[in-house]
Amino acid sequence: SRQAAGDDIKGIKESFSLGIREIGYMMIPATAGLVILSYPIIKVLFERYNFGPMDTKKVASLKFS
Repeated sequence: SRQAAGDDIKGIKESFSLGIREIGYMMIPATAGLVILSYPIIKVLFERYNFGPMDTKKVASLKFS
């Protein structure tokens, strides 16, 4: 807010750029982890009662369709 109040356009751009990069640094590994661990995550969350191993495989494969 100090940058905006002081009309520091360069500072605003730098802060915005830094924020976007930091989000990317967190999201890329998180996305990779979800893709790699999709089957175990789905198994833990849903595989019980009427949802069996074949259903888990079908749902886990949806991430690539």
